Amino acid sequence: GKNWPSEVFTFCGGENIFAASSAPYPQVSIEQVITRQPEVIFTSRHAMSNDGMWAEWSNELLALKNKHIWSLNSDWINRPTPRTLNAIKEVCEHFKSVRQKR
Repeated sequence: GKNWPSEVFTFCGGENIFAASSAPYPQVSIEQVITRQPEVIFTSRHAMSNDGMWAEWSNELLALKNKHIWSLNSDWINRPTPRTLNAIKEVCEHFKSVRQKR
């Protein structure tokens, strides 16, 4: 759905693969992510530390194979505050690095 992280991704030239969801912050399954094959994955620091989970899916997700997965500070990205500028800079830099590898 329409949410602040989606706005940041769009501003930086990306797209939220779940932007069409009616829920602003949808709960999604790994199967839904695999079906949509995102080029980039942004996740929380907590989820990023779960190496076993990511290793299990690395053969099925191109973003993982290409090491295009990054954690974002949830305090920066989940609500618009002055610190959101840090998230915007970080997201834009990650998208730029992916575009340069194409």
